[in-house]
Amino acid sequence: MKRLLVLFGLLILLFGCSSVQTPEGVLSEAEMKAILKDIHLTEAYLNTISDLDSVKKVSSGYYQMVLKKHHTDLKQFEKSLKYYAKNPVLLDSMYSQINAGFQKKIQEASKPIADRIK
Repeated sequence: MKRLLVLFGLLILLFGCSSVQTPEGVLSEAEMKAILKDIHLTEAYLNTISDLDSVKKVSSGYYQMVLKKHHTDLKQFEKSLKYYAKNPVLLDSMYSQINAGFQKKIQEASKPIADRIK
């Protein structure tokens, strides 16, 4: 029985620590996090524009710039988003990392300028 538990523990470690390969045509986790971060920054900027007609006119251009910056297109992004949405634990982990990065930037921006120069 003890050997079975040890074997089971080793299998969990083996499969738990192995990197999951994304399917062909799906952006890697790192690429997807970078794109999601930029999309949310874009959305935050667009939310500062008070004229809704202006937002409608310029928003697609901003999203296209984000995709172009990351060398991808809408089709690949949507395929990747569907893949990660089907893996909510992974998507939640990605968003936790994105949020932690935003929080770090907010804390850094909140520091007095003299402290940031050091």
